[in-house]
Amino acid sequence: MRAFQSRGQNVLAYLIILGAALSGYAGVAPWAIGAATIGLASLSYAERHILYARAYDRGLSNLAESTMLSSVWNAFCATGAAYGFGMVLRSISPV
Repeated sequence: MRAFQSRGQNVLAYLIILGAALSGYAGVAPWAIGAATIGLASLSYAERHILYARAYDRGLSNLAESTMLSSVWNAFCATGAAYGFGMVLRSISPV
């Protein structure tokens, strides 16, 4: 059962990134990057929320918070790059 959930989460993450790229291609406002970032960060938190709770219980709150911020930063970079790639594709398309 765990492998199925992981596959489903991976597909959802790819769809979020694809949505960010399509947003850039369609010329949607850059706020779409923030929405996609929240989506990816939420998936990351949903996958590891038990580990964060354990870290807080054991007094490792700094480590848990830095890990969550790293996850948000990675999500922001991934969605920003996908959005930028969509914008580049729109600018070079002949239509």
